Amino acid sequence: MREQLNGIIHPYVLRCLREETAGSSAKRIIWEVPLLFESGFDRYCARTVAVLCAEEIRTERICLRNHTTKEQALSRIRAQMTDAERAARADDVLYNEGSVQALRYAVAKLVKTWEELG
Repeated sequence: MREQLNGIIHPYVLRCLREETAGSSAKRIIWEVPLLFESGFDRYCARTVAVLCAEEIRTERICLRNHTTKEQALSRIRAQMTDAERAARADDVLYNEGSVQALRYAVAKLVKTWEELG
């Protein structure tokens, strides 16, 4: 069932992302894609970033955001690629275990690093 749904959703999402960014004159375009590697969208990216956090924090966030049980959240997490796999495939890794402000700072710092690299 999940594979069928992904087979429908992923091509649609990719088409939307490409249409939204086609013809852009921006130096950098950042796509936020939760299943970047699982969907294969990483092949369309010059650089990739994995945003990771501890499973217990992720579980709590999913429960709060989606109003699910801990078991449902863990099932969703375990159906995805592990953090170690994501980190190994990503060009850069950010850890999101603090506040939104801390993550924004980390992203800004990373973008500045990219700008310095050219």
